[in-house]
Parts: sequence; C-alpha cells; structure tokens
Amino acid sequence: GHRRAAAAIFAQMAPGGLIGGYCEEGFPLYFANQEMVGLLGYQSFAEFSEAIRGRVINTIHPDDRLRVMEDIGDTNKPGTEYMTTYRMMKKNGGWFWALDKGKVVLTGDGRPAIISACADISEPMAAQKALAEHNRVIIRQNQELHFLNNETPGGYHCCENDRGLTFMYISNRFLGILGYSAEEIKARFDNKMMNMIHPDDRERVRAAACQMEKNGGTTDLEYRIKGADGYIWAADQSRYIREGSRGYVHGVVLDITALKQKEYELWVSGKRTESILKQAGLNCWDWDFEKNTLVLTNVVQNVEMIGTYQCFRSGVVTVTDFPERVFADFCLQESGRERYRRFVEEVRSGENCESHTCEVPVRVRGGKTVWVRVGCETIRDEEGRPVRAVGYYTDVTKQKNEALCREEQLKTLELLRSQATYDFQVNLTRDMILSGEGREKWMREADVPDGSYTESVAYLNNNLVTPEFQAAAAKFMDRDRLLGLYRAGIYTDSLEYRRIYKNQVRWMKAVMYLMQIGDRPDVYSCIFVMDIDEQKSQELKLRKLAATDSLTGLYNRQSGVARIREYLCSMEEDETAALIMLDLDDFKVANDVFGHACGDRIIAENAAKLKRLFREKDVVCRIGGDEFLVLCKQIRQEDADRKMDFIVRSMKSICSHGDREILFSVSVGYAMTPDQGRDFDELYRKADIALFAAKMDGKGRYKLYEPSMKAVRYELADRD
Repeated sequence: GHRRAAAAIFAQMAPGGLIGGYCEEGFPLYFANQEMVGLLGYQSFAEFSEAIRGRVINTIHPDDRLRVMEDIGDTNKPGTEYMTTYRMMKKNGGWFWALDKGKVVLTGDGRPAIISACADISEPMAAQKALAEHNRVIIRQNQELHFLNNETPGGYHCCENDRGLTFMYISNRFLGILGYSAEEIKARFDNKMMNMIHPDDRERVRAAACQMEKNGGTTDLEYRIKGADGYIWAADQSRYIREGSRGYVHGVVLDITALKQKEYELWVSGKRTESILKQAGLNCWDWDFEKNTLVLTNVVQNVEMIGTYQCFRSGVVTVTDFPERVFADFCLQESGRERYRRFVEEVRSGENCESHTCEVPVRVRGGKTVWVRVGCETIRDEEGRPVRAVGYYTDVTKQKNEALCREEQLKTLELLRSQATYDFQVNLTRDMILSGEGREKWMREADVPDGSYTESVAYLNNNLVTPEFQAAAAKFMDRDRLLGLYRAGIYTDSLEYRRIYKNQVRWMKAVMYLMQIGDRPDVYSCIFVMDIDEQKSQELKLRKLAATDSLTGLYNRQSGVARIREYLCSMEEDETAALIMLDLDDFKVANDVFGHACGDRIIAENAAKLKRLFREKDVVCRIGGDEFLVLCKQIRQEDADRKMDFIVRSMKSICSHGDREILFSVSVGYAMTPDQGRDFDELYRKADIALFAAKMDGKGRYKLYEPSMKAVRYELADRD
C-alpha cells in the first residue's frame, strides 16, 4: 500500500526513482526501486546498499542534510508530506540535484518510514543558477551606469562622429558642469557638441576625432566649451568606438577652468601639465630652454634620486647649465647614458611629439642602482617654437625589479619544464590539483587515483616511494609546510628521493615553485618531477670513489674520521662504542724483503679480513700505510675484549716468497666511549697509546687504554 502511495507521488514527477528509509538515525534503507538504483549508477540493489552503508542519509550531500531534515519535519507523524531539494551522490563520486516529494508512513511492522520519489533536476537548477548570475550582472551594470551618470567627477557624453558631433547621450554630471538642461542644449546648440566648443578650438577637436577614427585608441584634449555662465576650460579624454556602420565618440569631461586660471605662465601653449602634476603631488621639474635651468621639486623626499645637489627647505632645487651638468654629475650607467641623451634632444627639439618619457638606471650612494622614469611635455610659444618642458620624475626601481623577477621566473619555469618527466600545478590553498596534460600524465603513469592534492601525494608516498625516503617525502610534500614556506618568503624547495617508476626503482627529483597569480589570494605550486637516476648513480659512484681507499676499498682517512666524528656527536647518553686502532706488525720487513707489490697485497688481504670481522654498520677505514681505524658501534667493554682477542688470532698469517717465510700479526689498541671520553681527538689519542703499549708488550696483542700507559707514540688525530 505504501509503495502504491509512493508510486502515485512518483507518477506526478519527471523520470527518477523511489527510495524509502526508516525514521531512525541515518534513515536505515527500507527499499529502493531499480530506477533509483540505476539513476545513481549502480548495477544492483545489493551494490547500492553496500555503497551507502545501508543509510539513506549517505546519498545526501553533507552540506544539504540539515536543511533536508528541516524540510521533512516531524518524522514520527505518519501522513506528513514534504518536498525538498538536495544533491545526491552517484557511484562515480559525482553529484546531481534531486527534487524529492515524499511522505511519512507506517510499515507493516509498525515502524515509521519515509518514502521519497526523487527526480533529477540538475538542468533546471543550472538554468536557475545561470539566471541568478545574469540578474546579478544586470544589477551591477545598472549600478555602474548610475555611477557613471551621476557620481563620477567627470561628465560623460556620447556623440555620433559626424561633422557636428551630434549628442546621442549626455550624463547628468555633464549637464551639471555646463549648467544646461538637455532640452536647452537641443534648443540652443541644435544638440551638437561642436556648436558648444569655442570657434578657435573646433578645428583641433575635429582633427582629433578624425585621428581617432583612423587609428583607434583614445585621445586627451583641452578645449573651451560654452556653459550657462560663459566658456569654461575642459579636459576631455575620449575614445572612438565603431558600432556596425556608424562611429561614435565616447568621452569624459572635467572642468579645469580653475587650473587654467592659475597657469598664466603656460598660457602661451594652452597646456596644463605642470599644474596637474602639482595637484597630483608628483615630483615635478621645469626646464627653461633659453636659460638652461632645471627646477626640481620634492627634492627632500627624493634626495637619493636627485644626487648631491644642495637642497633648500622648500624642497626646490635649481640646476644650472642643464643638461650638461646632469651628464657630468649623475652616475648614469652606460646602458642608459645614450638613451637619456636622445631623450633630452627630443624634448628640446620637440620634433617627434609633444609628450616624452624615458627610463634610465642611475647609480647612487653605496653603489646601489635606482631606476628613474622621466616624463614631460614640450611647451611652445605663440610662434610654435619649443621654449620649455614641464614634467615629472619618479622612482620605478620596484616595478623594474618585479618585471625582471617575473621574466627570470618564466625562464626558470620553462627550463624546469623542459627537463621534467612530468609537471603539474596545485592550488595549495584549496588542496586541489589543477587540470592539464601534466596532471593526466602523472596520474596515469603513477597510477594515482583522483582526489585532493593531499590524498594523491599520500597515495604516491605510501605505494611508490621507497621506505627509506617516505618520511622525508611526506614532509617535503606536506601542504601546510609549503604554505608556511610561502608565508616566510621561501618560494622554491626540492627533494631527491627514490621511487618505483616504470617498474624500476629510480632516483627522482621533485622541485616545488611557489607563487601567487595576479591579485588572487590563493597560493599555487608548480611541481616538476625529473628522472635523475643516471646522474645520481654517477654522483654516488664518484662520491664513493672520493670516500674510499683505492687499494683496500675501505673508507679513507678523511671520510672515515668525518663519519666517526659525526656518530660520536649523535650517540645516546647510555650508548657505548669502541674506537680501535690496528697496525700490522713487521710490515716494513715485508716491503723490504718481498717488495711493494707484495706489501700492497698483504694490506689488501688484511683489509678484507677486517671488513669481514666487523659489521656493516661499523666504520672501518685505512688511515695510512699499514694502519687501520675502526669505530665498533654499540658494544660493551667485555664484548669488545672478546672481539679484540678474536681479531688478533684471526689475522695471524704466514707470507711466503720463494724460500722465505714471514709470520704476520696485528697489534690492537682501543678506547671505550663514554667511559674514556666522548671526543674523537681524546679517544684517538688513548687508542694510539694503547696500540703502542700492545706493540711494546710483544706484538700480536691487544690492549685497552689505561691511564698508567705512557703517551709516547701519540700523533694528532687531524694530522692529515
């Protein structure tokens, strides 16, 4: 009966499925029809039940569960009907929006249960979301239009690009600046902007409009325009835009009448550059071509850029004999000297253009280089001759360095990418590996399952990295550690490790490059993974050759002593060890009687015996001639005594050459740590004294250092 009720609900809906759950914690699964099982991507009810662990709640997105419970209402009241929407999880891990119409019923055994008819409404939800976004865009555009129309400092206008520049639109701010209404402009000026512009300025405005139509882009103009109280000076920044077969001029007008009235010295050319720079608080300069003088302002704040010129309290300095004096006084770098000379010549001649800019490197006190950007406009008299230049100067070192840094970063990334087996990008802030060919190749070749960055590197570390490197690799790839490095100003890190790659254990190198992109707050990492097995194997081989004695294959003195020192410094408080010195007895006789070749063979054979007598973890080295040094780790004194006795007996041998025979033995002296010291030099001295005592006692013996022994033979441990 309940299933018939559910079917009745289901019949009212789009294609979907039926599912039921008992009104208990997690909604234990009551039933699900084959349509629901198939909708969620499963082959059978059993597979579906196992996947959701027998709980209907596990089909619902965690973020939606509380709202769904509120929508269902009282689950203990049979007959309650409800309708809700939420995201349901498919077998493949994806989510879709579902519309759920249901009812609370009593089952045959008297238990309350919910029966839901669910339909996939992902497409309507997506459309609803798109509509909401479209509405937000429209609202924002309306707000921007309102701001443009009423709130901007300048007045906006749009004119058809005809001979009279007919107004198509005028903002309220534009009308406010001129003091006219739209109806008055239409009646008095035939709705044409050109009729409002001063007759002396019209040809220049018309030429600028034609130039914009020809070349595109924007133009900055100054002209006089008729207002209700007379002509005002306007600064107009306009852009030409073509729409179909017609062209329009869009511009913003500022009233600069007050500035023009203050710029009486510049009225010869109708320019306002100096006043605008001052109003903006920029560092200004004024070059008088006839007097060869340059006036600088804001010198106090910019003394590093200006150099050693005398600075007055007002922050204004007058430089005479300009520009020759600047070439003499300023430490212009060679790369910028010629560039600055051309800039000065162009400004003075005014031939190429009215506005000029130049960036030059200047060496200041302490050898530091400062990049200075200089810009200006050439001012002409009534006859059109260049007479002055007014401009600004500013320190752009930071921008230059950032640009150079970005360029170097790009070169570095390209170099790493060319060497990488695979590379991919990670959004560390969001714990997400970004899509791309590198990611797909890495996941395919490493067989990494899809998931977050943290999950993916954990899988890689646990399954592919060799055990001895797993701890280091986990720390290196840790997301929180990388974010901490970026916050600390550290942007690169690397790790060499061994892992299974193409069914072989190989040396790999991972390089992390941390960055932010533009103004985005998220931290990203470019990860480059390189196969360095050949280089690393060669490096280890060369390192081993450098660390071992060529005759015996044991550690040489330098590398052996370094390893012993390192171990002694890291020993636990209660750990014991023995530092042992061994010397072949009567070895000089063998060299004299049998020759050096035979002597080398004897040394090599005894070295091989020593290597067999000690463990792999012990440090065995040849320190010169027929002398050997051993650190026997983690051994007690009583065990050391037995081992020394065994070594002395094991290393006795007879060497024959023709009819000559010589019996060889070894003498041993050793000291125990920590009882007889922890410092290498002290232990070495005591072991050497004990060795001498063993030789004096008849050779072929061993001795533990005792304070009563005389220090006769001791040599400094660092005699190499």
